[in-house]
Amino acid sequence: MCRCARCRHRTRPHTLGGQPGVSDLIEYESRLNDTLAHFPDVVICAYDLTKFAGHVIVDVLRCHRVVIVARRLREENPFYSPPVISGEQSAKV
Repeated sequence: MCRCARCRHRTRPHTLGGQPGVSDLIEYESRLNDTLAHFPDVVICAYDLTKFAGHVIVDVLRCHRVVIVARRLREENPFYSPPVISGEQSAKV
């Protein structure tokens, strides 16, 4: 893991698949992408695959354009799904 000032490594061990808060995690990841787009930092969202349900990991992958899978950087994430902005949210943008 890079420890330079420009890189950040995040873990969320308290949010596990099947437990309350998983949907909040997905929303958090999506909103974080929007916020981080305004900064030059590199952020790595790390998930312990033994502690999260498969559907949670797939949902997290859908939030990120670029991912690291099997120790390989994938700049074209096949799971990525751009967020849908509702009328109420688009008025805030």
